[in-house]
Amino acid sequence: MSNASEATPAPQVRIPVGWYVAALALYLVIAYFTKTVLLNWVMGPLFLLLTLYLVPTAAAVVRRRLTARSRP
Repeated sequence: MSNASEATPAPQVRIPVGWYVAALALYLVIAYFTKTVLLNWVMGPLFLLLTLYLVPTAAAVVRRRLTARSRP
């Protein structure tokens, strides 16, 4: 059995303030042009989860893998 202390921790992702501003601007532009249910109480939080957590975390993982490959 593996020990909890032996588990690899998830990468710590620090989200700059610019991500929040960009996510808000993108959300408002999409909501303005689509006029659909984007502003409802389900899609709004899902959009923020996608843009403020999943995208930066995925980018950090890809960046870490690319830098690991480039090292001899």
